[in-house]
Amino acid sequence: MNRLVFLLALAGLIVSALSLRVHYSNEVQICDINAHWDCGIVNHSRYSEIAGIPVAVLGIAGYAAIALLVFARREVLLLIAAGIGCAFALYLSHIEADVLGVWCLYCVISQTIIALIFGLALATWIRSVLKRRREIRMSEFTKQDLLILRSQRLPQDEDTPESPFHSVRLHPDVARSGYAKRTLHERCD
Repeated sequence: MNRLVFLLALAGLIVSALSLRVHYSNEVQICDINAHWDCGIVNHSRYSEIAGIPVAVLGIAGYAAIALLVFARREVLLLIAAGIGCAFALYLSHIEADVLGVWCLYCVISQTIIALIFGLALATWIRSVLKRRREIRMSEFTKQDLLILRSQRLPQDEDTPESPFHSVRLHPDVARSGYAKRTLHERCD
């Protein structure tokens, strides 16, 4: 998933750069489709800048930060950055829909990209949390538990299952328990 997020961040950089070009241009743009789809109107409105900085520059900086966070494997910071970007994109969608009444094609593409990045970052974070919980549960089966299992061994019989630890045979009741058997095998792998 990290590769996909990285590629989406690069796509977001490109779309933001195209939007920035529209911001500084007075030419008729390719995204000037009709009265409801006009990048020029959106990118020249008073909402296209925050404190004198074009929103497209913020997009470029945000996508660059996301790409760096993916490269650095910083899942939590990536989730936070993508969440902030997604919330900002929702605000800009509100401006386009309710205030201006005109949509920018580049902006909508960027909003879709940041929503996908946020969804993937959230899925990655949830997966890592679940993986850590599973590892914690597995670590509860300590060395002391293994010593207890070793102390319950019987003489080697044909019907007694082997332990993966130094050919130790376990008591049949212990060997039949799903937890002990599953944990022992997972510990050896």
